[in-house]
Amino acid sequence: MMKLLQEFWKSFKFFFKKKSLPDHKAKPEDQIESPAFVPTFIKSLDEKLHVQVGIDFGTSCSKACYQIQDGREKVYLIDFKHHLKSFPSYAIPSVLIGDEQNQICIGEEAGEAVEAGKWGIGLRNFKTLLASVQNEAFVDKVSASRFNENLQLLGLDKEGVGVSEVASLYIAYMMRRCRDFLKSQYVGRELHINYNVCIPIDYAEDNLVKKDFEKMLAVAQELDRFWEQEKGESRSLLRLASELKDQCVYDETKMNVFAIPEAVAELAGYRMSADRDAGLYVLIDIGSGTTDVSIFRLERGVKERIQWLSSDAIPMGMYQLEKLVVKALIKQGRNDSLGEVYRAFENFKETSSVLEDDVFLRIQKRIRNFIKSNEYKRPWRSAHVKLRKEKKESLDSIKIVFLAGGGSKIALAKGIDILFSSSPLASSAASKKRYNLSALSCSPNLEDTLVSDFWRLSVAYGLSFPAPKLGEYKLPKDFQGDNPPDIPSHDWGDRDDTR
Repeated sequence: MMKLLQEFWKSFKFFFKKKSLPDHKAKPEDQIESPAFVPTFIKSLDEKLHVQVGIDFGTSCSKACYQIQDGREKVYLIDFKHHLKSFPSYAIPSVLIGDEQNQICIGEEAGEAVEAGKWGIGLRNFKTLLASVQNEAFVDKVSASRFNENLQLLGLDKEGVGVSEVASLYIAYMMRRCRDFLKSQYVGRELHINYNVCIPIDYAEDNLVKKDFEKMLAVAQELDRFWEQEKGESRSLLRLASELKDQCVYDETKMNVFAIPEAVAELAGYRMSADRDAGLYVLIDIGSGTTDVSIFRLERGVKERIQWLSSDAIPMGMYQLEKLVVKALIKQGRNDSLGEVYRAFENFKETSSVLEDDVFLRIQKRIRNFIKSNEYKRPWRSAHVKLRKEKKESLDSIKIVFLAGGGSKIALAKGIDILFSSSPLASSAASKKRYNLSALSCSPNLEDTLVSDFWRLSVAYGLSFPAPKLGEYKLPKDFQGDNPPDIPSHDWGDRDDTR
């Protein structure tokens, strides 16, 4: 089915390439950068505005970017402009919570209570909990216990509601928030919107985690359709999700929301945005629930070529480090709210003095153990084996280790940066070559927030490219053979790099 979508995408590109388009370079710079700017030729081609939205579905919060499908591949950030103190204005908390009237609030509406309340309140971590249903590596007893306790407090356990229904409702909520934003930017236009949502997998073939997330998205699409009928009432929608779970089928020909592996979105974000040199690279995306590691080679010639050597989604992220900070706060008799925990991480270089504890050393030890783990070594070993067979280069040739995701600041902190700046396969400290370590950056031609926070927004950026185009990225674990999979050459002639 993805091949069918890819053929549609090729014909879509052909359609735009054949048209005589206006010269966008002649437009004033402020018009080019304004999300509300709609090229006049779109209106003459189609009354509908075709939009691709990418939702970076995160364990702690979610972000979104979008493109107008006009052939320019111009990416815009969706800024929700909320006033929560612990989250950027473009990030919506991934949480549901009950209010004083026992009504269920979602996302931004739940954010204030979560910021002020004790760490762990509300229905949280449903992304990794959903993954843990089929993959025990994602199991976290603390978050599972807290989730079930909160289900009981809300009385949802008696209504057949579980982690999949909660995730479906949250994604439907995010779809509507994105649509409302787009309606405010393109007033009076009829919008046709497709959504890409990231999922935590490192292989696609016969993956039960993938199937569960696809089922969840199929239900989310139906909840979005029934939202007005149910008047946006969360309990009714959760009950409906439970009823629809066995009926909904993820059929790409009937979907407008698609499941995309996080590593694919991350690598696409890197490839489509940054100024790059040929060489061997590592990309480490440290999220709240998972850490994704990709190792790849970029070759420049007449056409750019990327060989994806290895990729792993490792179920260890910032949530595990949050637990250490919470323990330190409780030990000192201090407020252990989510806001307080996040503030500690925002000032991480001073965390040890702020908390007056050895929490920095504990975090450093936890990360060191992670670096030594077989899970973290696995993508490095896989890349090492493939490079050795090629007899071209070794892991010592790695130019840069790029860091992305909410945990980037921790990884770049003095005393912890050294742990990420070398291969975990080296037998001794003396034999370890130190790589250049850098937060993932992008072309300066993007809007300011995308440039300054690209390390946090790169997945949402990558997801804003249509599913058929991302479907060209084949995960290394799905590739049978000694040679790493090539990502198809990108036709740079299709882009307007002035953006």
